[in-house]
Amino acid sequence: MRRGKQLMVPSPGQNSKVAAFGAINYSTGQHRSLVPRVAKGGKNSTQFILFAGGLVVHARKTRKRIILALDNGPIHTSRKTMAFLNHPEIRKHIRVLWLPKYAPI
Repeated sequence: MRRGKQLMVPSPGQNSKVAAFGAINYSTGQHRSLVPRVAKGGKNSTQFILFAGGLVVHARKTRKRIILALDNGPIHTSRKTMAFLNHPEIRKHIRVLWLPKYAPI
C-alpha cells in the first residue's frame, strides 16, 4: 500500500435489533414466538398483549393454565398491559409470576 492512502476494509454493515416475544413449554419443549413488524421503536404494550392473547387462546384449547414469568419492563407494567392481565377472563388462563426487580448473580 502506498504511503498516505487510506486502506478500505470491507465490513458487513450495521448491526440491527429485532424485537421478539417468546414462550416455551418447559415439559414438552413446544414454543411460540411473535416477531412484530415495526419500522422503529421496537416492541410495545399492544404487541405484547397480542402475543399474550395468543397464549390465552392456546390455554383455552388445551384447558391448561399458563404461568407467565415477566420482568418489570415498561411494556409489561403499562396501564394497558396491567388492565389486560388483571381482567377476570384472562386471569382464569394466565398466572403472572413477576421476576424480582433486582437479582444479582
